[in-house]
Amino acid sequence: MPRDEDSLTLSETRDFDSIRALSLRSGLEDGSFEHIVKAYGFFSGDRMVGCVALKVEKRIYSVDWLAVESEMRRNGLGSALVKKIEEEAKTRGCRRLWTVARAPEFFRKLGFQIPTSDDSAGPSMGHCQRCPQYKKSCFPAILVKSL
Repeated sequence: MPRDEDSLTLSETRDFDSIRALSLRSGLEDGSFEHIVKAYGFFSGDRMVGCVALKVEKRIYSVDWLAVESEMRRNGLGSALVKKIEEEAKTRGCRRLWTVARAPEFFRKLGFQIPTSDDSAGPSMGHCQRCPQYKKSCFPAILVKSL
């Protein structure tokens, strides 16, 4: 966490405009908020400095819209946001949490793994393959974590 962690608050949010703006500033591609069931943000005053969402589509739970302001990175905000989504997913009965990770190593440090042949279908990277960043500046991976 940042040294001045008292100035940051983590709370549920429905401010999808701020989530979209932060995500785009962080280099993520634009997308839909369809199937988002819960979203959280870290706020410094009224300014969103981190965000994440839980997506549930066809009973597949996934981490979506994870972004942290560049000057706030490497302070534990991303890890705290993913932990919050894991807790929410567990309360909803989720046993496996998926992600299409733009930063696979970050998620691996949090216990996410490459799915095995025993894992049932997870999310698709179809939208990634249509993105102009795919395999040029972005090398995503589908990962899963047992909860």
